[in-house]
Order: sequence, then structure tokens, then C-alpha cells
Amino acid sequence: MLGRSRNPWRRVVGIGACAVAVVAGIFAASPRAASGADNVEPADLEVKATFNCIGIKWELKGDDNKNAACKVQFRRLGTEKWRDAMDLFRVRFNWQSCPMNGTSGSLYKRNVNSLAGSIFHLAPGTEYEVKLALSDPDGGGDEKTVKISTHPLPRDPENPNVVQVKVGELQQAVAKAKAGDVLLLEKGDHGGGIQMRQAGTPDRLIVIRGAADGESVVHGTIGVGGQYIWFDRLTIDCAQGEGKRGGKGFHGDRASKEIFVTRCNFRNMVYGCHVYGHRWFITDCTFTGDREWTPDWQIMGKVEGHMGGEGADFNHHPEGVNVFAFNEVWRTADGVSYGDNNIDVYNNVIHQTSDDLIESDYAFHNYRAWGNRLWCSLAGISFQPFNGGPWYIFRNQVSGFTLNLLKLKEGKGPVIFVNNTLVQHVPYKRFQILFENGIYANNIWVQSPPNQIGRGDGGFPGPRMRLMDYNVYGTGGKQIWSFDKAYKLEDLKALGLEKNSHVVSGSDVLENFPENVPQGTGKHMLPKPGSVLVDGGTAIPNLIETFAGKAPDVGAYELEFGAHWTGPRSYTAGGLPYCVPPSWELAPTDALKELRDLGAPDAAANAALLLRRKAPQAYILVSFEQAAPDAAWKTAEALAATTDKTLVIKLLDGFVARVASRNVAGKTLAALEGVQIDPKGIWRISGGCEESSLKEILPGFYAALTSMQQTICVTEQSQTGGK
Repeated sequence: MLGRSRNPWRRVVGIGACAVAVVAGIFAASPRAASGADNVEPADLEVKATFNCIGIKWELKGDDNKNAACKVQFRRLGTEKWRDAMDLFRVRFNWQSCPMNGTSGSLYKRNVNSLAGSIFHLAPGTEYEVKLALSDPDGGGDEKTVKISTHPLPRDPENPNVVQVKVGELQQAVAKAKAGDVLLLEKGDHGGGIQMRQAGTPDRLIVIRGAADGESVVHGTIGVGGQYIWFDRLTIDCAQGEGKRGGKGFHGDRASKEIFVTRCNFRNMVYGCHVYGHRWFITDCTFTGDREWTPDWQIMGKVEGHMGGEGADFNHHPEGVNVFAFNEVWRTADGVSYGDNNIDVYNNVIHQTSDDLIESDYAFHNYRAWGNRLWCSLAGISFQPFNGGPWYIFRNQVSGFTLNLLKLKEGKGPVIFVNNTLVQHVPYKRFQILFENGIYANNIWVQSPPNQIGRGDGGFPGPRMRLMDYNVYGTGGKQIWSFDKAYKLEDLKALGLEKNSHVVSGSDVLENFPENVPQGTGKHMLPKPGSVLVDGGTAIPNLIETFAGKAPDVGAYELEFGAHWTGPRSYTAGGLPYCVPPSWELAPTDALKELRDLGAPDAAANAALLLRRKAPQAYILVSFEQAAPDAAWKTAEALAATTDKTLVIKLLDGFVARVASRNVAGKTLAALEGVQIDPKGIWRISGGCEESSLKEILPGFYAALTSMQQTICVTEQSQTGGK
């Protein structure tokens, strides 16, 4: 079912194809002599990591003609084979040329002369080697290999000191908290906000965890100035009395770092997490603002104080490194805002806001937003300004705006804008910001009613792109953009661009096309079978590599896989995240005996989760198995290396599944087998259905798998306080 795509990458590109890193930071380069202004001279090398990404910025001197390049390869430490990532992107940015920065604080007043980029889909808490080869046709260059670990997941301390916190005792318990403590709050109302100035350690976090059997409510702001602290499963009510605006949930000062906020419910808030520190990781939370949403945009956008604040505001600490994943935000002004560098925003649901769904303003290099489902706001993703980049925006579904889908204001640099599904109502401007030496491919972009997508200032910069092709436009046959002149698809093809692109009607190629385009839709807009979206894209190294069919589908979703999971997830007692796909149910493990005809075992040791579907029948079983790291990795890599006609689904390095035909008791079954690496072993995933039902069942398999990506490590003891 997997095939090789039509991949023009090497022809177009040329040569070549973020918690805190354990080994990271600034590496002094060893420059080779450069004799002229066009020759490159390498300077400082910065390498940072989040859970799943590594970000690189190599500062340069010289190279005035901006033709230096850097090939990137990586491998897990201890393995032999190098894998290709995308080449770094050339970034030259002067803050004085960006008027918005000229009136802002000193944090934004940075000139950039570098090569920068990211490596994707890595395993958390895993050490990698990154090999960089810097070259310049005019002379100069360098080669370096660095080691760096992706950030480990937050985990409960070994042998934790579990402190049972009754209602009325929270303030005293917090004052005494120390590294290795797990404060386990009973359900109930724990009163006003708290201040956390203590510090845990990387191996022994301070954990404040709400009850498993009900809400543990904290009122007002939680002030954070400490380090290595984990807030888990709390309800933060920010109401401040009748007639008053809501307050903040968390306020992190500049000293705060290595802070984890997971499985929390924020309500009646203006700001959920207001962060001035760095290395904050926010996952599986729900953020609800303090004002009712209304479709009356005159009220939403113009009445002062109607809706404000953000789900999370990362501000601009120059150390950067923040994660916002698997959250839901609504009834705020912005969904998630700001962040300086190495920011990951993924698998979120953000909707019904009054300003921007994602406000990436003032960020510098390696802002990464993927897999988000976004709708209904004044604007979609904001670039005001865009400080050099590169920024990566891929696999997002974005719809429903009064103003614009992309708020393009100021700035210059490469954008990697790939496999997005976009439906807008109003054409916009300044599109030159999107087309500067980046990648623009595999997107479906619909303007309704039919019109051009937008316009740009000056001449059309498209010929400077690394790749601009395999896109589909719903413009009703009109021009796609206007720059120095109007550009229809045939005009772009004449420039050597968009040779494999199409113009269509959006409702003809997308399922669940919104009836009310200005408000958009939260339903998944999958490709319609037989449309030009199916197999209409191209593979991109290290970014778009897993697909069904002969090439990736255009847009945010693969038709055969269905939609990936977005928003908060449920958790098992042992800390495994999961979702229950539509038409599926959570089942007790003793139901396995009813699933024998689908290849299920009679019983499963260490079973953590059983999901089942009754019509047509299918199941997914997840068990935990202790294993040494080498054995666990060999199991995952064997699955990933399948070369027959088996369908292989690579989710992350060390998290892979496959679907293969099996004969069981005279039936032909589609058997699901998967592995996810865990710090102490592996999660084994199995499942099955009749092969004739696989087309209907596969989206359920895929949604469940994409929800199981680990973002925390907990023990049952510190969930309940038991021994």
C-alpha cells in the first residue's frame, strides 16, 4: 500500500535531500579561512531540543551573496545509518528593516545572519547525533557532529514522597514542598492561589497533582518562580467576582523554567498561562475564557474587554524552548501567543477566539506549528512580525475568519508551509512574506466566494522558493494572487512553478466543506475520494514521509488514514494517553474473549487499554512490557523496516505501527501491530478487524494511534497515593 512518490526534491533543492537538551546550547565553530565578503565564515552553533524536535542555528560571518548551504543528517546515538533532514535555510534579517520591531523592546532588536532549521518526529528523552556540512561556492565552510538529547518527558520521581493534601492544607503543603515530593490533592475546593518558588531537580520534580476521582479546584493565580515543577490534573478557576473580568491561571516570572502543566482545566480566565520564563511544557489542558462567544463580530472585535487574553502566552525569553500540545482553547482573544525560538505548537484544537488562533508574532527561528485544528476567529495564524525564521507550518486545518487566514504584516525569511487545508472568506495582502526561499507544497487553499487568495507587494518572489508545487486552489478559475500583475495558474507554470497544481471548486474536493464559510468548521475536511487531492502531493524529507498510496494526499489529512487526534486526551491509570474514536468504546479487558475471531488473545498480561468497535467489529489492545532499551528499539526498528506490502505508519522515531494481512481460523484479517518506546520498556499495541472492513476501520486505528503519543510518565502510586 506504500509507494514511492513523485519527488522533485533533489532537483529543486540541489545538494542533499526542544524540554532542555541534555547536551545542548552554544558550540564554538572552528572557522576555516574566508578571504572575501562572499565567502562564508562559521561562528557560533546553537542546538536546542524539545520532546520531538531538534532546532539548529549556525551563525555566520560573510556570505554577503547568501549562497552558503548546510546539509543535515542525524541518527540515534549507537546506530550506524545516517538519515537525511532538510538542509538548513539561509536567514538574513535586520531588525531595523522591520518597523514593528523598531518600536518594541530590546528583545526583538537582533540582527540575524545564519543558517537555521529543524529535525522532526524524534523520540523524547533520546540521544541523537547531528552531522552538519557547511559549504559555500565562494569558499569557506566547516563540518561538525554534535550530540544532543531530546527533552525527556516529565516523570514521577523514583520512590516519591507522596503527601496527601486535604482541603484547607494546600498553602502549608506548598510552603514545605521539596524535590521528590508529590502533593496529592483530594477533590474539593482548595481556596486561593499559591506561590511556587522552590526548585526540584531534573530527576526529582516537585509534583502538585489533583485527585483522580473528582476536581481539585484552586482559585486565582498560581505564581511560579521556581524550577523543575509539575502541575498535573488541577482545575484552576480564575473568576474574580460578579461583574469583574477573570484573572490569570499561571504567572511564570523570568526565573521560572522546566515547568510542566498537564491535564489541567482552566475556566473563567483571561490568561491561562502567562509565561515570562522559558522551557514551559503545556499539554492536555482545556482553556475556557471568561466571556461567552458570540457570532456577532461587531461585538467580538470592537467592544473593549469583551474577550481578551490567551490560552498560553510565552512572551519572549531569548532562551526559548516551549511546547503547547493536545490542548483546547476557546473564548479568548488569542489561542496561543508569542515565543522566541524553538516553539512547538501541535495537535491542538483552537476555536471561537476574537483575534488570532495562533499568534506567533515576534518569534525568530524554528517556530513549528503542526497538526492543529483551527476555526472561527478574526484571524488565523499571525505573522506580525516574522523575524527571519524559518517557521514550519504543516498538517493544519484552518477555516473561518472575518479578516484573514494569515495575518501577514512585517518581516522576511523562509517559511515551510506544507500540507495545510485552508478555507477563507476574505482575500488578504502582503503575500511576499510567505514566499521567500521557503517551501510551499501540498496545500489545498480555498477562497469562498471564488476570488483570488490575496495580493502581495512588489514583484512576485515565487521563483526564489526551494519548492512551490503540488498545491490545489479553490479560486473559481480566477487569478491566484496579484503582485506586480495578476497570476493565474498558467502564469505560475510558465515560471517553472506549480507544474503539478490544480484549480478546483473547494466543495468538490473536500468533505465537510463549511456551509458558513466566515465561521468555518471544526469538522475534519478530508479529501473526497477520486479528487485531485488524493495522491496529489509530494514527499518531503523528514517532514512528510508517511502516507498511503503512491504519494501524499494534498491537505492536512490522508484520505485512507483519516484525521489525526487533536485536543486533550484521556489517560489510563499508568499514564498512557488515548482517545475513543467515533463509533468505538472503551471496554474491560475481559471482553477479549468476545474478540477471538479477530485474533485477540484470551487474556493479556499488563493490559492497559482495550478499545472495541461492534459494527463492523474491531479492537485495539495496549499492554506494557518491561524491556531493556536496546531490545525495545530493535522491536520498533524492525516494524519500521517492513518492506513488503504491509501498510507502515511511522508516527515518531520509536513509535511505529503496521497493518498486515493474517489468516486466522479461515478468515482473512487485517492485523494491527505497534510499538511505542517508553523509558522503562515498550507499549505494545495490537488490534484487528476483517480485512474487508479495513477501509472503514483504518481511520479509527489511526486516530487512536495518534492520540497515544506520550507526553507524561506517571506511576499509579503517585496518582492515588497508594503503595
